[in-house]
Amino acid sequence: MSGKTMRRNSSHLLHHLRLFVVPLVVLLLACGGGSDEAAAGKPPAQVQGSAGQVGINLPQLSYWDQSFAMADVVRQSSITNSAGGLDADGAPLSDFNLFVSSTNIGAGTYKLSFAGQAVLGINAQPERGRIENQRYDAASNLTTADVVLPGISVRNTWLTFRDTKRSAQSSTADGVTKLHLWRPGYAPSNDIVFTREFIQAMQTVQVLRAMDSLNTNTDNVTVSWADRTRPDYIGRTDPRGQSIEWLVALANATGRDIWVNVPIFANEDYMTKLAQLLRYGSDGNLPYTTAQAHPAYPPLNAGLKVYVEYANELWNWGFQATHWLTPIVDAAAADPSHPINFDGAAKGRERARYIAWRSALISEKFRAVWGAENMGSRVRPILASQVGNANALLSEGLIWAAGYYKTNDLSGIWWGGGGAPYYGGGSVDIKNPTAVQDYFDAQPEQKVVDKIKLDTVWTQGFGLRNVAYEGGPEPGTGVKGEAGKAIANTLNTDPRMAQAMSRMHDAWNANGGDLFVYYNYTSMGDPWRFVDETKNPTASDTSSVKMQFLASLATRPVAALTLGGAVPGTVALRDPAAEVVHRGDSSGSWANNGAWLLRENGANAHNEFLLVPVRTTRAGRYAVSVVTLAKKERPSLELLVNGQSIDVVTQPPADAGAAVASSAAEVNLPEGLSVVRIQLKEGAEAWPRDLVFAAR
Repeated sequence: MSGKTMRRNSSHLLHHLRLFVVPLVVLLLACGGGSDEAAAGKPPAQVQGSAGQVGINLPQLSYWDQSFAMADVVRQSSITNSAGGLDADGAPLSDFNLFVSSTNIGAGTYKLSFAGQAVLGINAQPERGRIENQRYDAASNLTTADVVLPGISVRNTWLTFRDTKRSAQSSTADGVTKLHLWRPGYAPSNDIVFTREFIQAMQTVQVLRAMDSLNTNTDNVTVSWADRTRPDYIGRTDPRGQSIEWLVALANATGRDIWVNVPIFANEDYMTKLAQLLRYGSDGNLPYTTAQAHPAYPPLNAGLKVYVEYANELWNWGFQATHWLTPIVDAAAADPSHPINFDGAAKGRERARYIAWRSALISEKFRAVWGAENMGSRVRPILASQVGNANALLSEGLIWAAGYYKTNDLSGIWWGGGGAPYYGGGSVDIKNPTAVQDYFDAQPEQKVVDKIKLDTVWTQGFGLRNVAYEGGPEPGTGVKGEAGKAIANTLNTDPRMAQAMSRMHDAWNANGGDLFVYYNYTSMGDPWRFVDETKNPTASDTSSVKMQFLASLATRPVAALTLGGAVPGTVALRDPAAEVVHRGDSSGSWANNGAWLLRENGANAHNEFLLVPVRTTRAGRYAVSVVTLAKKERPSLELLVNGQSIDVVTQPPADAGAAVASSAAEVNLPEGLSVVRIQLKEGAEAWPRDLVFAAR
């Protein structure tokens, strides 16, 4: 998350993470068949398909976040001032305060209930609230009361609970249990209930990412399933984040797909149980392992999808989880038998390889529960990385996986990969109209567009989609205090922001981007929020400039693809507009009459390659050849499309240095974008100059 800072950091003892070698045969069977399909004349997998879809990152859920997500206010409240602490269910063990809001909470009559007894009080501003109709039923040990707010309460609002008794037999202040506070218009219930306005807001998009809701970055030290938050936990769930049942309930209530982040320390049993809960539901503690007629907590509704990611931004040193990962990676690197060391070439690539390995392990666990038939269609593992292949995290993870699992088509492991394209950050003189207009006119930023192109070429070259797990405008990042807040609020609420976002989103789609999950609905900082806090909302916001932009995407056409050389035709590989990616050592940049150098490279022979994006207006069959600068030994080149091998082409006899076309291979290309990989198959070196496609 570019520019984002932590709200707080906590230190925890490092939990030992058992290293586990993924059974190779499982994923080989899952990924196999690509080359055979290409040889049989079937088109390589089309990696585009949901380019019109967008998502949003969910809030953490708190008394400050202004999401107004929960009908039961307690689920967003904090229990404070409990001298006895909390029990395992989050219930106070002594007298306490219930902190319900530090921003705004709407007027009306809220229905309070709890097991036990207490003397109640309220603090609300500017009009003091009232406690009315308090009753205690001894037979059920249940207290009910009305909490009346005559007007909107601003700033800090809380309830006090004194002389508490959990039961009639209590002799000391020992707290209460089963605490609820229902918003006006909602009937008390034991279910997880979302407000109507929040459901409407979330239905603006297609995918809901729960990274912040699951408290992925900071204090979540969940290792085993027993460590997780249960769905009946009282109040805010920090540090372990919301329950998975909560997230599934949101998906089912909205009819939207969800994105889960697996905690950094989670063991393999946790991964399996997570997959089971999503498929079969749970009893509130353990997941079911088969379909149930009447599950206590239902599974994900039929047809809904789940995106799965390992932790979040494990390269971002502003997050505690990144620091936690360092000794884990060091231990893996020191173990010669660990999968990241399978080829003895992990040095300098350890973190990228470890993240990819761990992510692939999660994918394997989900495959075992959901079955191969649901991978990609309903279960979509994501290899998240740093945008623009920064620090080579994306490319090194992909290359490691291709070598370890012995396939260049990685769609059997992941559905997509990519980074977080943020833009429009930093300071702006908001008192200067020209500076403000210049800010909006600067979108899309070319440097961000170039990063999108690079991630598209890398992901699609291995059979994956380019997915943005986060991203969007971030005005005011890096500017501290009220000055940064003013920049963010001024620019985020300006109607021109929607126009700037539209141009950037078009650039995303035009350059092969698929699903884009914007950050963040609310709660995690002024530059990123989509809620308009300047309006002092008391219900989930759908009317802000940025939320209206998201709503507009439902009817706007997807921008036409511009990335890639046009097919049929000739792609000049050294033309900067071709956006060719070269993987190899620095000698690959040598210029030789417009050609690239691919060569044998010692122990890692034939590991150099080119990735060449091409685009078609309709699916068809094509003959493809490579024009090279001839070598005496007549090298041969292997061609792959979207990770699938299609054929080996060979240079014919020719004078050294002459431009000569290779033998032709035939391939069926899907409509839209494909990435052709050119790599040395035989010979010491080759100098590819052009890639030529002719229609059949």
